[in-house]
Amino acid sequence: MSFALFVAAGGGGDAIAAALLHAAFGRSDQPAMVATYSWDRLLVDPLAGPRSPEDFDNLSPLGEHNFEVVAETTPRPPAGSTLPRLAHALPARLLLLDPYGGATGMAEQLVELVEISGAERISVVDVGGDVLGRSDDPGLRSPLADALALAAVAGVDVPADLYVAGLGLDGELPDDVVRSRLVELGATNAFSLRSDVLSDEWLDLLTWHPSEATALWVAAGLGLRGIVEVRDAGTPVALTDGARDVWMVSLSQAIEANPIASDILDAQTTSLADVESVVVKAAGRSELEYERAKAARPARDADITLTDLEPAVAALQDAARSRGASYVTFRRLAEGLGYPSRLDAIRTWLIQAHAERYEFPLWSVAV
Repeated sequence: MSFALFVAAGGGGDAIAAALLHAAFGRSDQPAMVATYSWDRLLVDPLAGPRSPEDFDNLSPLGEHNFEVVAETTPRPPAGSTLPRLAHALPARLLLLDPYGGATGMAEQLVELVEISGAERISVVDVGGDVLGRSDDPGLRSPLADALALAAVAGVDVPADLYVAGLGLDGELPDDVVRSRLVELGATNAFSLRSDVLSDEWLDLLTWHPSEATALWVAAGLGLRGIVEVRDAGTPVALTDGARDVWMVSLSQAIEANPIASDILDAQTTSLADVESVVVKAAGRSELEYERAKAARPARDADITLTDLEPAVAALQDAARSRGASYVTFRRLAEGLGYPSRLDAIRTWLIQAHAERYEFPLWSVAV
């Protein structure tokens, strides 16, 4: 049996999007393999950066260079990861990408996966479009993960395509910038997410998985429209008809549009430190630096009584509405309130207390 081989450019949220695209394209005769980072950011994992195979127990070896994440896999404390739960929930096999071998090591993994899967192409999936980011883009916050994924796939001698879903929904590059770059590259609009492909199984994932961009793409597919504030800074993104769309372009053209990925590829990196050095030189920053600084900040008391947060929730809603927002994500709420580690509890409490504001998967700030 052959498999369709996907690479989730940014981690867990992109892994969900890859599996959803595979299902939506009706490839039931060819199961999916999704190679993905375990990089859940500090909402889930208190350690900065991505996880390696050494951070897990009960991975299933696959070949010489790869490990499959299965439902029995567990992260070794204090590490955290959503991948074991995704492995149980997704209709796809999840393979752990190890960025600590740099682009060279990840390319070795993918070469082996091509052989094991029998795949004739690789499909790279990114929600939002920061995979097309350039060093001078002011909103680019996470250049390393996506650029490294592109460089690794470019090191594999099989055809590859890039799928970009939910343009602008990651809160990094504006949707018109991403669309303009895709058009310049000759990309095609390959698919538009609609509610008829979003079964309960897919929606259930987003009741617990913290990905904002993929949740927003699904929200657009369900018909929600308006401005949404995301992340700790309350960055505004727009849910429009076009936010449902998925664009496709060849990977070789995508590499040309991402000079950071080209630099990583040319540097023949063999460690994550090598990759970070290339990215910081090219872009002046990396998400690793940001995460280290954020992880070092003192944590607030997580034992607060949630009902004591009612005035702060109301103030956050009022402020978002005054800026023209219709919705906020639950991550925005948890981080804006100062209790990101209580994300799940805050979501559950608010839905129970104010169900009229819950418009899955978002929180309405309308009067």
